[in-house]
Amino acid sequence: MGRGTRWQAAVVASLSVSGPFLGATAPIPEMAHGKSADEVVALTTSQNLLATDPTALRRFLQNARPAPVSSEDKARALTALPLEGAVTHLSASARQKLAALTTLLRATGREPVYEIKVIAVPQAGLALYARAVLLISEATLTLVDAEELQALLAHEVGHEYVWTERERSVNAGDHGRVKDLELMCDGIAIVMLQGLGMDASRLMSGLQRINRFNLERLGTANNESDYPTLAQRQVFARAMVARSAEATAEVPVDLDLRFTSHATLDAVELERTSETVQRLLTAAGVLSRWRDCSGAGCRADPGSAAIDVLLLPMTKLTERDVYGEVAHDAITGAPTVLIYVPPIADRVRAIRSSIDGRSNPALATMQTGHLVGAAIAHEVGHALGLRHGAQGVMKGRLTIDDALALRTSRLLFTSSEGATMRSTLRTARNSVAAAAR
Repeated sequence: MGRGTRWQAAVVASLSVSGPFLGATAPIPEMAHGKSADEVVALTTSQNLLATDPTALRRFLQNARPAPVSSEDKARALTALPLEGAVTHLSASARQKLAALTTLLRATGREPVYEIKVIAVPQAGLALYARAVLLISEATLTLVDAEELQALLAHEVGHEYVWTERERSVNAGDHGRVKDLELMCDGIAIVMLQGLGMDASRLMSGLQRINRFNLERLGTANNESDYPTLAQRQVFARAMVARSAEATAEVPVDLDLRFTSHATLDAVELERTSETVQRLLTAAGVLSRWRDCSGAGCRADPGSAAIDVLLLPMTKLTERDVYGEVAHDAITGAPTVLIYVPPIADRVRAIRSSIDGRSNPALATMQTGHLVGAAIAHEVGHALGLRHGAQGVMKGRLTIDDALALRTSRLLFTSSEGATMRSTLRTARNSVAAAAR
């Protein structure tokens, strides 16, 4: 048997091969979608998705993100896949495209969850197998560029929100419902991409390339009735892009986070810190810039509010388990966030070595930068008028469950906390603008 034949034989029961996509339908228990008290979004149909308030939908996708599969389920999924046919020798271009997926995987909390495998099969496409393994055909890495690959990944992440419903519809032979769920995954992907500042139009351009390739080489797929036409997807995508853009039509609030590292974190950990704090603040509607002021210093941007962040290589003398605090200038009242890195690093090591850490990939791969980013976001919340909350980013003490929520992008500011921060920043910006006149 050829390499592609072995893979197809192994996954044919779980992968529905279409012209544009390999769609995963492996049976997995239904994941509960939690809803915040003040926002309830029903993922029912593509038209319902289109009619939903874009801001509420974006926050829902953050709050209701399905919990990742367990390490045991992931191990079983990997064991079920054949070794022969996996492509391990990749060109530099292919490796760069795969590396570009990291940003979206981190933003969706799937970096420690998904195992990425490139496979040799005749068709182009992606498949999310058992919610744990992202299968990418070798042809896909040649056909699409990095941004298109990111957009196609966002569609696969979207499948997690409708996983059980799609499985039920496929088993029932409800082709119309399966088609509509594909459109819903397109819509979810578009909202994700726009929320991350990525070009949502690349989803359709990537689909078009894959559709043309598969049609020319393989003809019409056996399960073509389970997928909307490319034209239908393009019409829905244009409407969804326009609708989702309404959420970002207002000029976002700008916050400069001017950090000084004091040799506490290396470049990799600083990048993790930046990604974590910006993701947490962006989810709350606060657009921040992460500026390195460790050298000669940073000039103040007259159009933005600013908070200085000092990463300190010490513990607090009076409270050695404190991760951070806010100090205010005695004259101007300007806030400075102080972050004590050593106790955070100790906490991360303790989490990784715990029973939960050793059994959960998301915790086992936790790094100091992740928790430093969360600590900064927490203290920025205090600097912008927030008090400790019972849950989420502003919780006084983070538990193992909170650490897992952080690693899977489920640790968030509440809607009211986000509104308070945005209001405080608008007031600060208006004051700066008035003083400049």
